[in-house]
Amino acid sequence: LGIAPVGRAAGFTGFDGSLEGKGGGGVVEIATRNATIDWPQQWRAPAAVLRAEGRLEWQRFGNGVRLWLDDAFADSGHGIARGKVRLLLRPGEVPLMDISATAGNVDVTQAWRYLPTDKLSPKALKWLDAAFRGGRVTQASASITGPTVGFPYREGQGVFRATGHASGIRLHYADGWPELEGVESDFDFDGPALHAVASRGSIGGVPFTDAEVQSGDLREAIFAARGRTETDAGRAIRMLQSTPLAPSFGAVFADLTGAGPVKAETTMVLPIKQFDRRVVTVLANLEGVTLRQRAQPWEATDVTGDLWVRNREIESPALSGRALGGRWQASIATTKQTDGSLRTVVTGQGTLAGAALQPITRLPVNAGLAGTADWRGTLDVERNADSKVPARGTVRLTSDLRGLSSSLPEPFGKAADSSRPLALAA
Repeated sequence: LGIAPVGRAAGFTGFDGSLEGKGGGGVVEIATRNATIDWPQQWRAPAAVLRAEGRLEWQRFGNGVRLWLDDAFADSGHGIARGKVRLLLRPGEVPLMDISATAGNVDVTQAWRYLPTDKLSPKALKWLDAAFRGGRVTQASASITGPTVGFPYREGQGVFRATGHASGIRLHYADGWPELEGVESDFDFDGPALHAVASRGSIGGVPFTDAEVQSGDLREAIFAARGRTETDAGRAIRMLQSTPLAPSFGAVFADLTGAGPVKAETTMVLPIKQFDRRVVTVLANLEGVTLRQRAQPWEATDVTGDLWVRNREIESPALSGRALGGRWQASIATTKQTDGSLRTVVTGQGTLAGAALQPITRLPVNAGLAGTADWRGTLDVERNADSKVPARGTVRLTSDLRGLSSSLPEPFGKAADSSRPLALAA
């Protein structure tokens, strides 16, 4: 049996079954293979039905008709569904429906076939089309009670609820950003609103747990997300270096490597239609991290403290660690300028050892650098409002060199108890 689409109604071909009339009603027993549903008013492509079964009955009452579908089963090749439907039709009135269904083994990469084009904006559809790169909904259930128009009932005309579990999800949420991979998540819909909780997954190789995503209305395509991670500093740095934010942090960050434990909590507001207005906030706790510059022969070890990043802004009230043979402390502050550019200042102080300084300065082995000296310094980085413009930075370092001795010839020779003010800028 086949019927062409008419108006807003779907058409179908290849359906098999039996028909029995009963006075003011009747029964259709559906048992079909390799059928097709064509619904151009809602779907962008015909949907294959590899197998379908069910019992459809109808009965006239007064001036209306009741329809009910029991023991329904369908296999599209992209997932299976079971359920029942109740439908009430009266002349001049909007039909009422009551649907309950379950689904399983649904291939999310094929979800685009079933997205209702009249319920989602073109930008939301475009994003959803590209978003799901892998994974399955292992099980789901849904119920719909209300009129056949107005779904998903933004104004409360009816009730739509759905819950389920997704496994192995791979999600591409924006060009240039690392994908979410291996996501295990429970989700639920309440009308047009989505709430999902992920037990695990990864982004750019960084694992996360206890993640949550919410959207008040999928049509608006605005998502709020948060997640926690405990990972290695090297992985976290490499992930950030792979994002569009990396160029705005400058060449220093581009050549940074690291190792050691990091705990972080990330929150994001992602307006998919205006992704340049996203807000990404990361609060990281460093617990004995080692940081290195690929082009430099020194490293900072035992780096400890809290670091806050909001989009391109960086803040830290107190960081500490070891470098150049001594302890150091630093703070980071970012201010936004009137033209939208950012100025980030790292202020630090500490102690350096002559023995550690000698190989960095490439002085001869008989230079005799010994002892320790206190220092103060700043790193002042200016970043244009356009994140594609490279950052510019200036380093300033001062010390009286008291406590540091040198066996170099005059005028570079120095006793440990003497002072010799030093100021460097680059």
